[in-house]
Amino acid sequence: MAVSRAKVILAEYLSPTIRWFRLQTLEPLPSRFYAGQWLDLHIPMKDRVVVTGYSMCSSPQQFLKSGQLDLAVKRSDDSAASWMHDECAVGVELSYRFGGKVFLDEGLVMKEPDSSYLLIAGGVGINPIYSILLSLIATDTNVNISMLYSAKSKDELVFSKDIVELNHQARNMSVKYFVTQCQGGISTESTAIHARRIGKDDLSMVVEKLSKDKLCVFICGPDSMIRDTSSELQALGIPETNIHYELWW
Repeated sequence: MAVSRAKVILAEYLSPTIRWFRLQTLEPLPSRFYAGQWLDLHIPMKDRVVVTGYSMCSSPQQFLKSGQLDLAVKRSDDSAASWMHDECAVGVELSYRFGGKVFLDEGLVMKEPDSSYLLIAGGVGINPIYSILLSLIATDTNVNISMLYSAKSKDELVFSKDIVELNHQARNMSVKYFVTQCQGGISTESTAIHARRIGKDDLSMVVEKLSKDKLCVFICGPDSMIRDTSSELQALGIPETNIHYELWW
């Protein structure tokens, strides 16, 4: 797939450690992406260009309509992430290329409107999961959507307010939030946040309400979380072929 160019048009912090960017493509749409995919972003460091991968947190529908796509980057010791936090600014032009083999097939959603989707996100793994959620809702079908969203702290649940609004709009959607480094329960204006990890009981409660054969699962988060969650879902009777994730390492 060819490399394209885009300009940063917005940049702001969603939390003390997560910075959000909106990119505007600088050319006629050379290609499209699918919800759940990532892009290779070419970072112009002082002495070299570093190519690193980030998942989109916006919908393909937005990209096709406006040529805009969103990224949310967590600060880390990685040189590319540090550059995105400390040096990337509005007006900077970057090269990118779409990639990734795990994504939502919108055509299949339209053909099977009675299907169910379980979306599971851990930390900044919310990016592709949020993109998938936006795309599912944009299909305007009657699919069932269940979402389990976990982060270290309430501040790291960066899209929770937007998800609450989407939950009000969607026809058949349920969401549970979790924080792993907090004592006691947390409540917000509109929802409860569980002070623990996503557990097997949480998965079982979702699976019991849905048709296992027609349940499509997407997971993104830390490697150990993905492996453990996939194993627990299989133990609950979900076919391995229905569980979708992509390990970075």
